[in-house]
Amino acid sequence: MKSHGEKEAEAFERFVATQDNILECFTVSGEWDYMLRIVAADIRDYEAFLREPYLLHPAVATASSQFALSRIKYSTAVPVQSACRPFRGRSASSRTWIASWVRGEG
Repeated sequence: MKSHGEKEAEAFERFVATQDNILECFTVSGEWDYMLRIVAADIRDYEAFLREPYLLHPAVATASSQFALSRIKYSTAVPVQSACRPFRGRSASSRTWIASWVRGEG
């Protein structure tokens, strides 16, 4: 994001809501502000989206892309024991979901 103001964030989030090829959008901690899950027919389709309208949006400063090469595991199941057990004094309905990125050395 070029700016972290409330108006800029709201404008970007409204933009995201109008884009059919953006399947999911998350605010994230760390170096980046948002993580988007985007679907494209091929690399040219993705590049067209990236160039216009995404990078032309006034709130977007820069972007970084990663592509899945293969699926190692996919599951929508939540382990029953984990789902029923509250963590560290929180109620069972209070959950924090964490995504982990694995980075290799070098």
